[in-house]
Amino acid sequence: MTDIRSVDTIPQDLRNEYLDSLPEAQDLYLEELVRDGAVWLMGNMGYAVVSGTSLVEFLVSKKYREKSVVLFEALVDYCRITQVLCKSFDRDMSFVAFSRPARVSTVGLMFREIADNSFCEVKDRIMRSANAADLDVIEIFDDGFFSSRAEIDHYFTEGDLYVLDCAGSIRGCGIVTPVIHGQSYMDIGMLVAPEFRNQGNGAYIVSFLKSLLLKQGYTPICSCSIENTASAKALQRAGFVCGYRVLKIEF
Repeated sequence: MTDIRSVDTIPQDLRNEYLDSLPEAQDLYLEELVRDGAVWLMGNMGYAVVSGTSLVEFLVSKKYREKSVVLFEALVDYCRITQVLCKSFDRDMSFVAFSRPARVSTVGLMFREIADNSFCEVKDRIMRSANAADLDVIEIFDDGFFSSRAEIDHYFTEGDLYVLDCAGSIRGCGIVTPVIHGQSYMDIGMLVAPEFRNQGNGAYIVSFLKSLLLKQGYTPICSCSIENTASAKALQRAGFVCGYRVLKIEF
């Protein structure tokens, strides 16, 4: 019988093995679920991270790979897992998840390829680092993009908050977030004030941040929910290409 036990943190050697196995960058949303999730070790063969009843990360070390389906089934039963949130490029996790009958849907789009790395500056659209006076304005037009005012303040303090300033009018903002500290991948997020949407402002913000990160030696990436068609279009107009999805696999 597999020894499944709860631990406080993922052993770093196993986490490194998992991240090294991915052909593309980790998704920020899933990484946040991993940080807050429950970690389970499967003997000395691998680990899993569960958020609620969702499996969000799963690794069986290479030398035990032939046992991956058996370990997955044992984990599903033991932790009462009802669904898997899986990156479409995570081949090992997809393999075990599809070992049982399931319903599959797309919940997120991942943009990892850049088809156009240029940024065309427009004279009356100024992208700049946010200042303290901008924070109240951002809070007013925030529609849930930020979890709280404290999160807005955090991005400002870290120097990772930028605004689109048009003649003193703040039309939107953008943020950059390191997905995993120590790696070069930086996730781009943007928010446009409701009255300035559908005017190309979102794409302008993303395009600026993409260019800025590339100049700084980072690798910019983006993601959005499947329902957020406006964001998906803005990311595409900013030069990003969606090649992967976040899948929800329900049992």
